[in-house]
Parts: sequence; C-alpha cells; structure tokens
Amino acid sequence: MSRYPCDLHGSRVAGPLESIRFTAMHGATSVTRRLRVCPSHHQELRRQYLGEWELATEAGPSRPINVCTSCKQTATNRAMPHPTYAYSYQRGLDPEEYWGNYCDDCLELLVGQLKLEPDS
Repeated sequence: MSRYPCDLHGSRVAGPLESIRFTAMHGATSVTRRLRVCPSHHQELRRQYLGEWELATEAGPSRPINVCTSCKQTATNRAMPHPTYAYSYQRGLDPEEYWGNYCDDCLELLVGQLKLEPDS
C-alpha cells in the first residue's frame, strides 16, 4: 500500500506512487506544482499535457522557441514569453525532463488546469 494517497483521486493504492512536477515562468516568478500520483494518473497526465512538449536532451531544443506549444501561435522575432518544464518520475525509470513554451492565454489555462502556484 502506498504511504500517501494519489493527489488526483485521494486514495492510497497498492504499490508506490509516482511523481510529476510542472513549472512555468510567469512574469518574474515561477509557478509550480508537484503531484504524487498513482501510475494510471501519471500516464494520464503525461498523455494530456506532455504529448506536445519536447523531451529535453543535451542537444537542446529541436523546435522553434517562438511557437506556442499548445495553440501553435507564432511570436515574431522573439521567444514565447513563458517557458514551461515538467519533470516526470516513473517507478523503475530514469527521471525525464520535458519543456514547452506558452503564450499568455495558453499559460493562464495551464496554470488554472494544473493549479500551479507561486514558488515559495
């Protein structure tokens, strides 16, 4: 039995939980949330949010940084204003880091959906 309940359904599960942390730059501060989740909710979050994000590699980004990861809007002559990161920790696997770039409107949606809060 897990020591803590899954943050999404509130119940303890057989076996250990996994973790995923979302962080976004929001103005001069960052907003973040770390979730302890059961393996099925971890996969659901990865599908729902990380499907469009890019896995971070030593080679750097392979996509243009002036395109919003969510709506595909292009910013002319500048990067999207809100870089976003996710750190995925699955049992038995090395941690993975993902990144994306969000426009103002899409970041507000992401912050609301994931309930990201200012770092303390």
